[in-house]
Amino acid sequence: MDWLFVLVFIAILAPAIVICLIMDWFEKRKFDNFVKDVEAGKLPEVSLEKPENGRITIIEDGFSVELPHQKGISDKSVCWDAIEEIRGYKRDLFAVDLICWGFCLQDEEYVLEVNEEMLGFAELVKSVEAHFDIKSEDWWSKVAIPAFDTNMTVIWRRGDQSKKALQQTSD
Repeated sequence: MDWLFVLVFIAILAPAIVICLIMDWFEKRKFDNFVKDVEAGKLPEVSLEKPENGRITIIEDGFSVELPHQKGISDKSVCWDAIEEIRGYKRDLFAVDLICWGFCLQDEEYVLEVNEEMLGFAELVKSVEAHFDIKSEDWWSKVAIPAFDTNMTVIWRRGDQSKKALQQTSD
């Protein structure tokens, strides 16, 4: 009776182990391909944008931001000409990272922060890249990799319109 139990156990366990190993191999391969794409500067096509996180709207000479739940700041319009510097960085949200952009503006004492979970962020990225002649592959992987690090990166700075403006700064 004991041998029959062992044979049945092996007959059930062996295929389960093989299936788990195959699934693990496919997941690892999928993850490795994702990392290669990110390192090559390819943005993932996943959208985290939700209106409850804020709304970014492209306007004629810049963009406007509606920031819910912000103390002292409600809606803000930004002209392209008022931007002194754009920084990309991440916030560590424990299990995930949040990619953010900080806009340093003329005559402002604060940095206007937008993030990838705000509705319209992808459109803002495209507009900023077109207006300031920036490419995603120039900044995205510097901000996104490695995970869980701030990776503060100057994306664009007034007066330094060359590609040399893209530099990674220490945390």
